[in-house]
Order: sequence, then C-alpha cells, then structure tokens
Amino acid sequence: MGTASERAGSAKRVPAMSTAGPSRVHHREPVLETAGLSRRFGGLAAVDGVSIACRHGEVHAVIGPNGAGKSTLINLLSGDLRPSQGTVRLFGRDVTGLSPDAISRLGVGRSYQKTNVFLPFTVFENCRLAAQSRMGTSMRFVRPAHAYPSVADAARRALAAVGLEARADDLVATLSHGEQRQVEIAMTLATSPRVLLLDEPLAGTGAEESRAIVALGIAALGAWIASSAGAAASSCSSCSTWA
Repeated sequence: MGTASERAGSAKRVPAMSTAGPSRVHHREPVLETAGLSRRFGGLAAVDGVSIACRHGEVHAVIGPNGAGKSTLINLLSGDLRPSQGTVRLFGRDVTGLSPDAISRLGVGRSYQKTNVFLPFTVFENCRLAAQSRMGTSMRFVRPAHAYPSVADAARRALAAVGLEARADDLVATLSHGEQRQVEIAMTLATSPRVLLLDEPLAGTGAEESRAIVALGIAALGAWIASSAGAAASSCSSCSTWA
C-alpha cells in the first residue's frame, strides 16, 4: 500500500451471506467506496490516495509486507482511525470520520489483526455478547441474558455459519488459535453485518486452519468483504487484489 496506484481489480462473485441483513442498495452500486483516502503519521504516508469500490457479492484482498499499511487501511474503513485526507462512503452515505461504533451500527463488522475474544467465556457466550450489541440500548441489565431468545438465535446462527456448533459450550481458552479466529469471525457475523473487514484472518494459523478459514470466507462471508491478507497470497485465489 502507500501509493495511489493501488486500486481494486475485478472481483470474483460469491454467494451472499445468509445471515446478512437485507440490502437497501442496488447490487451494482458500491456498498463501500473510498476516494483519495490517505493517512499520514508525521512525514510517513501509511496510506496514500487509495480509491476503491466494493460491491455486493465481491471479495477483495489487500496484500503486502509488514508495514505496508494494510491494517491502517482497515482501520480507516472501520472508523478506528480518522483519515488525513479523502472520503469513505458506505451505502452511498459519507461516513468519513464517524466513530467505530457508529460505523458498526450501520452494518460494518470487522476482525482485528490480534484476535479479540473473551478467553474465560464459552464460544456461545462470546457470540451472544456480540449479538447483544444490536439490541438498540444497553439499559437491559435487569433481565438475564438468556431471557432474550432473538439474541441467542443470532449467536447460534453465527456458530453454524463457521461450523463451531459442537464447540458452543467449550471455553474459548481451550480452542486452537485457528478456532479462536473462527470464533472472532462468528462474533462479527452475530451482529448481522452487511460489510465485513477481516484484518490478517490467517495470521498465526497452520495450513489446515488456513484452508478452513479461507473456505469460510468464500462460503459464509460472501456479502461484501475487504480482507487484509498480508503476504498469504495463496489465500486470495478467489479475491481481487490491491497490489
């Protein structure tokens, strides 16, 4: 990354994710779009003039060595960082500078380079906690969590999508690193996202775990995905790449 010459190529079409919310945008209109997006840290341009357009059913990959700016781009798209220049549009709306929680509520889910899961909780509890974020208010602390069947249903659907139903009652701390990455993706799915941003989803995984996550990305995450895949070019056979 780091140069304005990095643009999205033609993307492979994939099935839409069954757990995603209904689209309000015509399928040929970009659902996630940037124009001249840049982020500078002092004299360093981590992201420089990136313009991309992601449409419904497309999978995109960002490939580059460590320090190329891949995670910075994901952070700009998710609202974790404010751009120094340029714009981000989501479903036709300018969301440049919105907070991460505001962008999340608009239908963007993301994973992080370092796995973000609750190790002392079970797999199901992690997903249920993520699903609770879509309840609209935090003023629901009197009733127990299991009193909200729609939340539990969303968590179960997410676990089914990643193939972890059998591990629902296991503590996340007992899972392999690859399975923990799958739990994080399931947590993202539990929020019913319409756009997914996956930051280094294969980082630290073995060959078998990598294949499972790539298959998951194609089969279950086929909504609108920008995937930061690092140097793992082998994972991008079904993606367009931003070189």
